[in-house]
Amino acid sequence: MAKPKVAFYWCASCGGCEETVVDLNEDLLKVAEAVDIVLWPVALDFKRKDVEALGDGEIAVSFINGAVRTEEQEEMVKLLRSKSGLVVAFGSCAHMGGIPGLGNFWTRDTIFQRIYREVPTVENPDEATPQQKTVFDFGELTSPEVRNIPTEIPKEGIGVVEAPRGTLFHHYKTDERGILTEVNLIVATGNNAAPIWMSIEKAAKSLIHKGEVSDGILNMIEMAFRAYDPCHACATHSLPGRMPLEVNVYNSRGDLVKQLKRGE
Repeated sequence: MAKPKVAFYWCASCGGCEETVVDLNEDLLKVAEAVDIVLWPVALDFKRKDVEALGDGEIAVSFINGAVRTEEQEEMVKLLRSKSGLVVAFGSCAHMGGIPGLGNFWTRDTIFQRIYREVPTVENPDEATPQQKTVFDFGELTSPEVRNIPTEIPKEGIGVVEAPRGTLFHHYKTDERGILTEVNLIVATGNNAAPIWMSIEKAAKSLIHKGEVSDGILNMIEMAFRAYDPCHACATHSLPGRMPLEVNVYNSRGDLVKQLKRGE
């Protein structure tokens, strides 16, 4: 009997609901044994076309968290509704709109006025707000970035940021022209390396039996490390295609018995 198909989708929200599932870590393997996950952008590399190829009602249940705030999100939840027998509004934002849903009661101008000018903790003497385009002496940028222009050539800089998946360390040194001469980055993947490898090892041992290895091990191993660091997979995505992944299986003598590849 085929396993029931399940989908997860993340709309406009803080992501906390999605992270509560991701933080199951190795226990996600138990979930994967019971159901066939056909969409889960934060943990597995499926595409929209994979969902479109399914029959109407073929997905047993879709868990949707976050409020619908963009056209893309509206299209995806309608697609999942047609492909699913049951849809679960997962979390308060999906159920009642939450903080993202409050934006529906105000215009963009009033939201910007409040956030960038009126909030007591904001210091914005120039009353700057996000713009659709920014003009500089060298041309026009249609996707503006926040620029912190130094008053002199920096010699060395260190930054530490606590991100959701781990601590990020950046260390830069420059020459007299401001050109980078040394760069040292320690990102969440490095900080999480030990538990990631432990989970991958546990996943492999649970899925390899008497030398038999199925192609499904690729998804399970991917899920094991993305539970700690979803960005690791995002950084290796290619267009078009899936995240490149290679699994080599060795026997107790160290001989290669099987090689599985994806995304080449």
